[in-house]
Amino acid sequence: MLHSFLLAIIPFLLTVSPVQAHLRGSTRFTEFFPLLRPELTNISTNTCAPTLSVYLENQNRLACDAHINCILSNMAQLDQIDMTNAGILLGLLPILIASFGPTIAEIALLSSRRPLLSFLLSVGVPAIFIIRPMAYADPLELLTPVRGEFTIPPFTDKRVALGISAAEYLIVSLAIGNIFWVSYELQLRTVLTWKCLPFMPVVWALLPGIIHLLAAWTFNHSAVMRRVKLAQQTDNLGRRDSLATRFFSRLRTEFILCANQEDQTLQDTSPEVLTVTLNWLATVMGSVHVIFGIVVFAGLLFISLLDASIVAVRYMLSILVCRLVLKFEISGARGTTKLMKREDALRGMELQRRKPWAGTTASIDSQKMPIARMYGARRADSDEDSQTMPTAGVYAATMVDSDETYLSP
Repeated sequence: MLHSFLLAIIPFLLTVSPVQAHLRGSTRFTEFFPLLRPELTNISTNTCAPTLSVYLENQNRLACDAHINCILSNMAQLDQIDMTNAGILLGLLPILIASFGPTIAEIALLSSRRPLLSFLLSVGVPAIFIIRPMAYADPLELLTPVRGEFTIPPFTDKRVALGISAAEYLIVSLAIGNIFWVSYELQLRTVLTWKCLPFMPVVWALLPGIIHLLAAWTFNHSAVMRRVKLAQQTDNLGRRDSLATRFFSRLRTEFILCANQEDQTLQDTSPEVLTVTLNWLATVMGSVHVIFGIVVFAGLLFISLLDASIVAVRYMLSILVCRLVLKFEISGARGTTKLMKREDALRGMELQRRKPWAGTTASIDSQKMPIARMYGARRADSDEDSQTMPTAGVYAATMVDSDETYLSP
């Protein structure tokens, strides 16, 4: 069965032009973009046939440069100007993509809820929004609503929510396929002026996923998230869930929209030194990635301005789709995640549940007084014998059940 399937699918793959060219060996200088294809194919395979044969035999830098010079010297001057304009557009493309790309804070925040979707989104947008290098990109700041931001309410119909979640994976997967297909076409049909390597555009498209993975790992192992995970993965007896239980729990929530997940409270504590350091490293790597993209795309030859515009549009379509999905999920997470400020956390630590002492005639209001003040008032009202009562005896008095809450000293 498998043998028959392979025999049927291999001829089909060989009919796909880029795949066919790749399986035959080196495809450099034989596949070009449509607008300049007739002229470049004629020059490369006929006029510059001797240098092409030398390159196909050796495939080194000297043979590559010799064939490039032969093609350029036989091209029309107008087409060379067209290639120069295309290089300018492609050189600006990484900056344009980065301006639409997600920040490392957005991907890191989504990874705490839906890690698989966040990774797919980081791959579907091959650039990172540039912030000031070594500036801490705090994911918790995204939970504070600002003017113009909105919150996605939970969906009452679970089937609708599940359908939207499935559509997100489908749309993002198609966007990723488009990104890698256009990057593969670039490496197949163009040549770098500074390095005769065929895989630079694909390498550029893969790097953001690694950078976002570093930032997401840093946030998910920070003190804020460790406290939340410990509370979620521990039962009433203080026993932590097994590794398999934790895995299936995360897998179950992966396919639930952020707007429909359980409420979560995060304490806004100061980030650790390691968290800040790795976050800084991710921001620097994001800036370096944009520079690397400029160097790669500005150095591509043998593509016209119109073909470069189509490449840019294809990149932007995938980026906009992934950006909409990311915005939708972040807005849903804002509604199910409560951010507790430091002041609120400290105030909550002061509020403790206490029970009034037995045998006292103090009213409910006096029971809400701090212990030191209430104990002093009782000593002032008691007789001389009760004042000599040992301190341990006072604290050993029987306690009465009560639900009154008061401020502890």
